Amino acid sequence: MTKQCIFCDSPVNTREHAWPRWLIKLLNATQESRPMSLRRHDGTDAQWLAKNAPLRFKEVCATCNNEWMSDLESESIPIMTPMIRGEAITLNIKQQITVGAWATKCAMLFDAHDPGETFHDRLDCLHFRKSLTPSLDSTNIWLGRYNTSGSPRAFTEHRTLRTPLMRSGNLVKSHVHTMAFGFLVLQIVRFKRTVHESRAFKIHFQHVVNLPWDKLTVEIWPNAFELKAARWPPPLAFDDSIHHLQLLARRFGGDST
Repeated sequence: MTKQCIFCDSPVNTREHAWPRWLIKLLNATQESRPMSLRRHDGTDAQWLAKNAPLRFKEVCATCNNEWMSDLESESIPIMTPMIRGEAITLNIKQQITVGAWATKCAMLFDAHDPGETFHDRLDCLHFRKSLTPSLDSTNIWLGRYNTSGSPRAFTEHRTLRTPLMRSGNLVKSHVHTMAFGFLVLQIVRFKRTVHESRAFKIHFQHVVNLPWDKLTVEIWPNAFELKAARWPPPLAFDDSIHHLQLLARRFGGDST
């Protein structure tokens, strides 16, 4: 049976890089080659040198890959490049939406690539392709800064969880995808609403890990919808000691589904 593109009805007929070529090239240009690190939702790990970049996904068609996905990469490059290099930037509304769309695309690709049940269903992916905007009522996205000295400079981890909410304590099914490239850290959390939370515009999750998250991260979604500019970097940075990236990846805790 021919595999179907996750973003449209066309058959899969191409391989998409897990991370685009421009990102790999930028990472290789800014620092000496260090290992990339991937932790899958099943807990397994993979590492490889950035210059080799062998990980490719067979989840999309050539039309999606070469048209809107390519356009999204082109729009993201001038916004994300300064942050990957560690340069301060203030993101306007449109720039926040672009970075949020890029993060959403990554979360959907990694989720679809791993075996087993996926978090993002077909309607999620089809809607995203049409809107190219993070879902307003089921997505939160933050940016952070990473001090990369002596550690892997490309990192990603994604997990599907049952995450407790701040006020009610009710559990919602969520997908937490955390990435770091050079100095830039991104985290996107998408969740499945229940009837009990359907009226809430913005959902707050309980933090299982106690760190000064308001100083380590800056929100870009739904911040952008609220017409607020976002300044990067935040006051504090992630590192390999106290503020480790693994703590960010697991700050909402929860049991794997």
